[in-house]
Amino acid sequence: MDDSFVAGFNDALGFGISNMERAVKEVKHGFDQKYALDYLRGNISFNLDPDKRKGLSEFWSLALEELKSKVRWFG
Repeated sequence: MDDSFVAGFNDALGFGISNMERAVKEVKHGFDQKYALDYLRGNISFNLDPDKRKGLSEFWSLALEELKSKVRWFG
């Protein structure tokens, strides 16, 4: 990935994490605000570390293999 993309992404991520309460209050999501905030803080790990990257890579590899088996060419 391009370094400027990563820097911009990290800036946006930091902004989102530091403004989580504001987002929960302002966005219409249909959940109780306390529930939504507790969920975001307790169930989502926002740091994309090497282990998560490896897991994502494996996920996409398996997903693409599954897709390849469903492609049918005509002609």
